[in-house]
Amino acid sequence: MLTKWINHRHVRIQDATQRKQAEQPLSKEGGFQLIFRDRYLLLIALLVVILNIVNSSGEFLLSKLVVGEAARTFPDAIRMAADRQRYIGEFYGSYFAWFNVAGLILQMFFVSRIFKAVGPGGSFFVGPCIALVGYSVILVAPLLPLVRVLKILDNSSDYSIQSTAGQALFLPTSREAKYKAKAAIDAFFKRFGDVLQAGIVYLGSSLGFALSAFAALNLGFTIIWIVIAAALSREYRRRSHRTSLELATVS
Repeated sequence: MLTKWINHRHVRIQDATQRKQAEQPLSKEGGFQLIFRDRYLLLIALLVVILNIVNSSGEFLLSKLVVGEAARTFPDAIRMAADRQRYIGEFYGSYFAWFNVAGLILQMFFVSRIFKAVGPGGSFFVGPCIALVGYSVILVAPLLPLVRVLKILDNSSDYSIQSTAGQALFLPTSREAKYKAKAAIDAFFKRFGDVLQAGIVYLGSSLGFALSAFAALNLGFTIIWIVIAAALSREYRRRSHRTSLELATVS
């Protein structure tokens, strides 16, 4: 109902030219063609892949720490199996509750203010900076209470600031890109990142990687994330400026 109302209001304030453009049928060009032809869309796709690799790998590292802590707290694997399960269940119950509450608070009270202060382009760097600190800590001092706090910040910012900034990336794109390229990125590249992460974990586990090796690998991916975010931020500002000039010319 809200979407229908917003669409009706937006259509009502458009002029005849804009309404005519919005009613034009889309071309036959596919979403993947648009992505591989446009550097900006390709950067968005790469960002989604890297983000999912880093976030999913972070969850894997956290789970390793939780299971290890449960084993140390309850050393008898047979007699204390139920205690271990209860410890892990209570940890994750608290962990998910905290990062969902933190994400809700960030979305309601901070995201709009961050966007006003640094713009969507600057918002791209919040997530990777938190991830950079978090995986550096895991690499140097993998202490579960500290990692827990950092992962709560990581996930809550991912579901609020990073998610909103990701949607804002499509604002200065064409109508074709919004309908087709975005669908391809959300449907394929996001899941492709999960598949790559599963492959990385499988390969690392097969080679006997320690926790620190996985953390170092994630640090490398986080640096790539920052490089892509910087390129996207520059391109977003350039396209937004060009879109503003076009709108000013039309009006």
